[in-house]
Amino acid sequence: MARYVYRRSLWWTFAKICAAMCALYLVLAAVEWVFETAPYLVLGSLTVAAGAVAARVIR
Repeated sequence: MARYVYRRSLWWTFAKICAAMCALYLVLAAVEWVFETAPYLVLGSLTVAAGAVAARVIR
């Protein structure tokens, strides 16, 4: 008795490869966005902190 082996189609394999590539692209884009915006986040936080300190000193 021959055993049936289920083989997925090439379209299924192609779709999975595309999904993996899209996920990788999104992760890399998020990492790039974090590294690009980090300096602005730090500078903005320092500006807000300096403003809060200045407001306390002036009062």
